[in-house]
Amino acid sequence: MKTEINFQIINEDIFFSEKFWIKFRKDFEQWLLNFSSELKKIYLKELKNLSNEDLATYLYVPACRDFLNKYQSINSSKSFKKKINKFKSSLIKSTFISIDKYTDEIVFNNTEFFRFFFRHENLFPSYSKYDKGALRRQSAQYFVGNLKLQRLLNNYSFKTIKLVKHIATLLVNINMFTKIKKLPKNILTSNHWAQNDSLHQAFLSYAKSNGSSIYVLQGSFAHPFFAFDDQFEYEKRIATHFITWQKNSLEKESKKIELPFGSFYCKRKSTIKEGTCVTLPQIPINNILKGRSISFGLGKSLFFKSESLSYIKEYIFNLVESSQKTIYLRTKSISFSEYENEFKILKDKIKFDHSDINNGGHLPVFEDMRICYFGTAIPEAFFNGSSVSLAYHPSNEIVLKNKYRDFNKKPLNETIHNLCKPSEIEAYENLFSKLGA
Repeated sequence: MKTEINFQIINEDIFFSEKFWIKFRKDFEQWLLNFSSELKKIYLKELKNLSNEDLATYLYVPACRDFLNKYQSINSSKSFKKKINKFKSSLIKSTFISIDKYTDEIVFNNTEFFRFFFRHENLFPSYSKYDKGALRRQSAQYFVGNLKLQRLLNNYSFKTIKLVKHIATLLVNINMFTKIKKLPKNILTSNHWAQNDSLHQAFLSYAKSNGSSIYVLQGSFAHPFFAFDDQFEYEKRIATHFITWQKNSLEKESKKIELPFGSFYCKRKSTIKEGTCVTLPQIPINNILKGRSISFGLGKSLFFKSESLSYIKEYIFNLVESSQKTIYLRTKSISFSEYENEFKILKDKIKFDHSDINNGGHLPVFEDMRICYFGTAIPEAFFNGSSVSLAYHPSNEIVLKNKYRDFNKKPLNETIHNLCKPSEIEAYENLFSKLGA
């Protein structure tokens, strides 16, 4: 296994292209499989029931971001670099890190929902009451001073915090999971439960390796169309069945069973408010690199220098200047204060509408929606009956697979129906009944 990752020096035009991400994905997944194989050799007893592919799937997201740290470090803030260096230093000194240890049920039903209906409970009142939240856990310490593990991390990774904790979480809990007397035969979940939680991903890996079927609900409108997205790749890998928003959303060569039942978001019916609302993209919270857009994909430090933000600001200033009415700016709460500062000069002519969307918050829909990013807000507003305009710059907002490039060039009503549809409630309920839920 090579100990050095050699990236060519490239500009953003090359970097944010489908061609680059196809090559990157091939290189990364080969590196990941090798890394997983080496890790399993170190912990053969603990990981004996997981294949190298199983282990690679579990590690996929934090390993991908670790693999890209050569780019992150170039664009990172001093505080980010300081945090990484502090962690590496403390790891050498203490060799213990804090992780979550499983303390939940030891007997499950045949079919279990894990945050499957999140934000859409009203569509399935008889089923959503059984939706489970986070697994119960307690904090534990894990020793990562194993010399072979240290050598593997030092030689083959950037040693990012999340990757090391992700590995440790699996090693601690793989033994805890063996105490479960009955696993679910069928697990239905979404990115709201499966992402950003090492314990949940360890549980899914263990359950799948022991025969559980994993049904993953497509979490976002844009995921199938990105040139590359690490979270979506993980979800496709861990799933045995993938519930999509429209047929043929997965690649033809995918071995997953695709169930094109449609989107809950497109089924929402909200009262439409009068006025014009500009929906703003979430400001990146860190400098993690993603294969999505030229500006937002490079992380927070470059976001405020990006052409995309300049384009959005100019768009809003021109809109405010040409209107006699208050313009609403819609954003996630996590980005509110920074956007408020960006547009403080317009404070008498705009009004912010913000909510904690990531944790169940919901924002109203307006009659005239101007959407500044390629995301779920587009179909949600369109199928709710709003007039929807795309207010981002197509050339620097999104890295779409080539076959979806025309989305930005044609009227929305000509393209949207090929990419998503309102959820077919009967199809979902038939599945639940078939699974014995």
